[in-house]
Amino acid sequence: MRSRYTLLLILFLLTSCVSSQSKLETPISTLETSQIKTTTPSVLSMISPTTPPTITVAPPAAVGLDPQGPWLIYKTSGDDVFIINKDGSGRTQLPYYAFRLIDPYDASSSLPLIAVSTVDKEMNYSSCIDIVSIPALNTIKHISLQSCPEIIPGCEIHPQASFSFEPKWSPDGRYLAFIGAIEGPTTDLYVYDGETDEIKRLTDGPNQVGWYYWSPDSKWIVHEEVSDFMGWQVESIWSASPVTDEVRWVFSPKSKRSQRLLGWIDNDSFITYEHSMYGKGNLVLSRIENGIVTSVFPGLFHDDVALDPETGTIAFYPFVGAPDTNIGEPGIYTISLNNINPTRIEIEALNILGWFEDIGYFLTSTVCPNDPGGKLGFTPDGSVACVKNRISSISPDNEWEILFDKGIHIINSSGESTLLLASYSDGSVYWRPDSNGVFIIPDGNVYYLDISTLELKFINDDLVSTFNSIHGMNSALVMWINK
Repeated sequence: MRSRYTLLLILFLLTSCVSSQSKLETPISTLETSQIKTTTPSVLSMISPTTPPTITVAPPAAVGLDPQGPWLIYKTSGDDVFIINKDGSGRTQLPYYAFRLIDPYDASSSLPLIAVSTVDKEMNYSSCIDIVSIPALNTIKHISLQSCPEIIPGCEIHPQASFSFEPKWSPDGRYLAFIGAIEGPTTDLYVYDGETDEIKRLTDGPNQVGWYYWSPDSKWIVHEEVSDFMGWQVESIWSASPVTDEVRWVFSPKSKRSQRLLGWIDNDSFITYEHSMYGKGNLVLSRIENGIVTSVFPGLFHDDVALDPETGTIAFYPFVGAPDTNIGEPGIYTISLNNINPTRIEIEALNILGWFEDIGYFLTSTVCPNDPGGKLGFTPDGSVACVKNRISSISPDNEWEILFDKGIHIINSSGESTLLLASYSDGSVYWRPDSNGVFIIPDGNVYYLDISTLELKFINDDLVSTFNSIHGMNSALVMWINK
């Protein structure tokens, strides 16, 4: 599973887990910390906080932007976007009007380019994209998404055309996929190639493009063909390749309901589910190369659903009595690609927070019965444990750790700790690739910590709020470029 940010959730599991046959009334124990999937052992017991360092203020644009990078980009709540060097210097505001920054899929781009969603004031404020080079901040490509009337005489954009879908960089950072009505009245799927500086049209048809998703290897874009957005009538699911220029039909849903991606099993196989006013349901496994489509679970389930792609295990909460559901009692169930018969997990929980690859557990929002500081979780094979939350981030060289525990601490490999910020207990962390510094962003503030001196610099405030907790969510408004 890809990780879009360097912030890690390191979770404590304390002695042994309960099997899927155990009842909840039995006290739930946990695993030893040595079984956690992490490269750094726990150092909580070794923390001896020192006096917080003096915080200095980094002046804006004290020096220019480094021509080599990497650079960190972030957005404030006032829609201003700034770019800074890897040491926090050179803060420069990007000079663009009312735009939205498009986040690279893997949180870093191999090309010194960013994409900006904005509006074209000269074309009746229609949607457009600017491709901007870093650090010169020059627009090297302007793409108007609604330019068919200007390019083709008599072209009138179809009233069902939608331009609200977010453009998406490919996982390898080369292509930017977007939806536009450029060469016809309906929307089609396009890509901008950052290596060749060319725009390529991938699809052509009488209907509109809906939700779309990149494959992990950047070869395919799976997308909906929508005939009516009012009722979200999906005619077919297609896959288009910017690499081979192929377009392949995948399947046509009998219900014609919207098809959302749950996740990829590998570069070729993916799982979708229906999403409509009736709820979620009908899990389907599709394989692009051989065209095989398999029903995994045809029934309805609640909003919470999660996938472990390594084992092909899906955790969900199905509706008792719904058509094609076939379960006897309410609760959380799992199915897998090797066994599509739903198996009930002996856990009294209503919500699934998601799959957490770092620890190998599905987590729920239910507090442990004997430990209010933990939440119930379970493995793909049904083993239940109490999971205690600890938010931590390890440097790329594994020599340093940022720990959120009644303040923000920096811990070295010997277990020595320095209290950096006493007033925060949560935030985002963005390590420099060389581990010589780290950006810490708690509660909308941006700080830079120099590892060699442990000098803490205040960069900016008023950042769009970020959220990192046991939910494992990050803001998409901070990212490295040319990492």
